[in-house]
Amino acid sequence: MALSDYLTGNEWDACFYASFGKSHSNNFGSSMRLTINRLLEEGYKFSGLDKDGNKKIQVENGINAPKVCIFLGNSYDCDILEILKNGRNFLKDKCPSLVDETDKEWNEQITEAKKQ
Repeated sequence: MALSDYLTGNEWDACFYASFGKSHSNNFGSSMRLTINRLLEEGYKFSGLDKDGNKKIQVENGINAPKVCIFLGNSYDCDILEILKNGRNFLKDKCPSLVDETDKEWNEQITEAKKQ
């Protein structure tokens, strides 16, 4: 099963947000691992992963599957800005070092993105 099945929606969103910044990598899977490892270092406990970040129990209830399709043309028309916002908020609470910008900068970026 895909790693996405072992992450809650908030955890997946955090990985997605971080993949554009401090956890950027050559592919989303590697980026997810960077984010997961950083959260583990901060003491975050995943319900679907063990203490080393390995798959333990599926927790995904179908919420992440459509989001994965963002990389395949976004056929489910997921609100990417909302996913980014949710992921950023999760990281602000659980691992602020993975947040790239101030709230002011973030709000400016979102305003600009909505114009486009």
